[in-house]
Amino acid sequence: MSAVRTHLMQDLAAMRHELGNATAVVVTGDIAYSGAPEEYDVAREWLDLVSAEVGSPDSLVLTVPGNHDIHWPSIRPSAKIARETLRTCPMEQLTPMIDELIDDPDRPLLAPLDNYNEFALGYRCEVQEDGLPWEAPLPLSDGYHLAVRGLTTVFNSDRNDGRGTLVVGRTQTSLPIDDPGAVHLLLAHHGPEDCRDTTEIRDRIRHRAWALLCGHRHDQRVQNINGCLEITAGAVHPEEQPGYYPTYNWIRFDVASDGAGGHQLIVDVWQRVLRPEWNRFGASGEGPGPQREVFPLPTLSAVTAPVTTRLDGALVRAPRNEPQPTVTAAGSAEAAPRPPLTDEEGRVDEQRRIARDLLDLPVPDQERVLLLCGLLQPTDIDKDHVTMILTALGRADAPGALARLAAAVADARDRGRGRSA
Repeated sequence: MSAVRTHLMQDLAAMRHELGNATAVVVTGDIAYSGAPEEYDVAREWLDLVSAEVGSPDSLVLTVPGNHDIHWPSIRPSAKIARETLRTCPMEQLTPMIDELIDDPDRPLLAPLDNYNEFALGYRCEVQEDGLPWEAPLPLSDGYHLAVRGLTTVFNSDRNDGRGTLVVGRTQTSLPIDDPGAVHLLLAHHGPEDCRDTTEIRDRIRHRAWALLCGHRHDQRVQNINGCLEITAGAVHPEEQPGYYPTYNWIRFDVASDGAGGHQLIVDVWQRVLRPEWNRFGASGEGPGPQREVFPLPTLSAVTAPVTTRLDGALVRAPRNEPQPTVTAAGSAEAAPRPPLTDEEGRVDEQRRIARDLLDLPVPDQERVLLLCGLLQPTDIDKDHVTMILTALGRADAPGALARLAAAVADARDRGRGRSA
């Protein structure tokens, strides 16, 4: 284990001792270096160690792809043309063009993410074939929940990436307004400033997403922009150049009374950095405590989209719970639902746990188990691996199916241990 990783593990243990167990581990992209399959094997083992150190279940790792998760050898000539099209098409055509290329049977935007998807499937964070973001709820308190949504910012990523060349589109940032108690938390590798549609991204999430967690840039930042807290993680292994140090964040979301009969969201961010003169991780902000941001929450009976008005050149935010007119925007407001992260008692969702255990088995054992449980038909074996697994999990909603699958996975795991003993 490298010196940086050793220091990181020591600091994670210290933070856990101070703050208690973490709920989940979030990695905002660049899990691999070149999108190669063997790199994800290493990443999975490493993330298992991190999860154990912070007291989080190894199935509660939340990821989105970064530019280093693009497998460049999979970018065929048609995919190169598609990427250049998204960099140069008129802005009003951007979302329709993304949707059209997502639907292309040659999969020019999706094929270079296949290796990432094989890895992310075990955490139910895979990029769907329809390009929709994944979304999973995490219970908070008093009827509120984090609606965690994973965005893909690398559909057109390749060796020609530059500042302001990546795209997101309206489909991914259309946040629903009819989800009572939802506190939207967005995950993305690139921040809005790295995308062509910077202004539109910020306009569409303004005062509707409470926080946006980003990666890519190796400088750690926490900034409130238009009522959305944008948190940049930095990097545990940044380039070796002046001004870049290994960093990570420990973040806590709490719902509390505002003292006037309402509720507020409290976001605490502990920024951690490893400086060579310290020879350890320490607080990178002012003082040892967290940076705190407090946001008013809407009443659960009036969760609607706020508006922004201008008064004498100043930007004024309307209250989040003030009734607003219904607006229909281009792009779907739906996301691809995923199993909840935990239940109200903090237990890991059963399907999420079983999916991770299933994906830890050798591929032949996965197929045998799913066929044995009646979740696959023989013709499903001809599908690509990710589609095959998703097909099976989609059938696991039948009564008793998850219990049978869990038992079969446990039996296959035990048999595998017996063979290796």
